[in-house]
Amino acid sequence: MADARENKAIREWAFEAACRKPLLDKPVVIEFTDDKDKGGMPDADSVAGAAKPIVDGFVDAGMLIDDTGEWVRSITYHAPVKVKGEPRQIRILIKETTK
Repeated sequence: MADARENKAIREWAFEAACRKPLLDKPVVIEFTDDKDKGGMPDADSVAGAAKPIVDGFVDAGMLIDDTGEWVRSITYHAPVKVKGEPRQIRILIKETTK
């Protein structure tokens, strides 16, 4: 479980990344995938602890209107993917939806 300092850093990173993106003014679905090169593969929900501050940072930056169920319809955690030669990264896919 991430501590308050880690959550703050993650939220600030997400804010900075989202500031360069346009406002998504329709409800969205968000997908998280954890890519990793070395060591054992984490569980599919290994990014769950980082998901909340990431989504909060996107809202803080104005990329998402809100993180309530009205605007974020679902969050999916995909099983990790082994990517040789790449540092560990969390891929985030946000798709607008009409549902």
